[in-house]
Amino acid sequence: MMSELFKEESRSFNRFGDLFLLEKIDESHWIKYIIEAFDKTGKQIAKPLAVDMIRMTDNHPDYLQQLCHHTWNLTEKKVASDQIEEAMELVVRSNALR
Repeated sequence: MMSELFKEESRSFNRFGDLFLLEKIDESHWIKYIIEAFDKTGKQIAKPLAVDMIRMTDNHPDYLQQLCHHTWNLTEKKVASDQIEEAMELVVRSNALR
């Protein structure tokens, strides 16, 4: 969608600037970030569960952030896999076309 905005001649931002395609953030950076972010708020997430979340969202930053947000909301102290599954359902529902 974004590339269409800048590439198609009929669009107002055609040739507005250079288009840079960004690589996915490496999984190792995400793992550290997620674990530390949960830890800072007094909640724990095990490394394998953080990896599951990253892979469930295919490293997509926006979806991963949403999944982490919903998981954090569903967690009292320590993340469990069923909370991640419930959070993923919320992500899917909130992003579904109606």
